[in-house]
Amino acid sequence: MYECLVHCDTVSFTKDAPPTPTCNHDQNVCDDCMRTDFEGKIRSNRLKDLKCLDPECKKPVSGPRIRELVSKEVVKV
Repeated sequence: MYECLVHCDTVSFTKDAPPTPTCNHDQNVCDDCMRTDFEGKIRSNRLKDLKCLDPECKKPVSGPRIRELVSKEVVKV
């Protein structure tokens, strides 16, 4: 269990791993919050903003991880 930094509620780990392989922190933002953020950025054509949501990290998130998170309707590649 951890507290999601975005919606500040306790969440169970879906997988015990950071959002990107290069992040130097534990998972601290839930997949639902990352999905919502990433889908909004993709729809707004803000692809360069697809980064870890931890305010102290902000490392780019890989294409495979993004495709794993967002709905198929949003990512058509």
